Amino acid sequence: MKITIAVNHLYLKKGHTDILDNVSFTVPSGVVCAFIGHNGAGKTTTIKSILNLRPYNSGTVKINGIDSKNIKSRESVGYIPEKAIAVNMNTKVFIKEMAQYHKWTHEKVNKFITMICEKFDFPQNRLSTPLKRLSSGQSKIITIAQAFIGHPLIIIADEPTDNLDPDARDLFWNFVKYIRQHNRQITFFISTHQLDEIENYANYIVAIRNGQIKFSGKFVATKQGSLREKYHSFKTQD
Repeated sequence: MKITIAVNHLYLKKGHTDILDNVSFTVPSGVVCAFIGHNGAGKTTTIKSILNLRPYNSGTVKINGIDSKNIKSRESVGYIPEKAIAVNMNTKVFIKEMAQYHKWTHEKVNKFITMICEKFDFPQNRLSTPLKRLSSGQSKIITIAQAFIGHPLIIIADEPTDNLDPDARDLFWNFVKYIRQHNRQITFFISTHQLDEIENYANYIVAIRNGQIKFSGKFVATKQGSLREKYHSFKTQD
């Protein structure tokens, strides 16, 4: 089985506090991995460490076998940050600027924009609005969309459905399903508090609590109970 993300013995201290304490786990290729844990457990810190956006004290991270400190490791990665992108740039221009990095043609960019508007029910008349003037939900949709430019093989998402209304959340998960139907090799590593939502899609779990990994492995909701039940079982391990 091909390993997409490999985190080994990751330590991060802040003063005398262990933010990440010997964090080790792997994520196989082609799974939808739910990265779960309470607020302050270390989810966002781990994600930023994987993407080399936050330095750590020791340990290693590899993406597709390449050290994450090597920029080439992130060539196949799309990233959805927790906070929506809010820049003073026309929304359509922003998408086109991002697409230029991947040498997309004008026609390909326009097809992508049309697809995003259809899949997320995003109003086309808002494409001329600066990102920072969009509603929180609309800016989050564009933040989600930009992660898929370039057809990455790995999507790392930090609370992707935050600031989305219930309808938009459904649209996001339908989009995940749509992407997987077209490419079973794509890997999703999704940090979320919305356990009832992701359990319908996740087939792998990494659970973190107080900076320590409590579980990583396959998950089938119908055989192991609900994801929420599984999560509560991790809390008893302290």
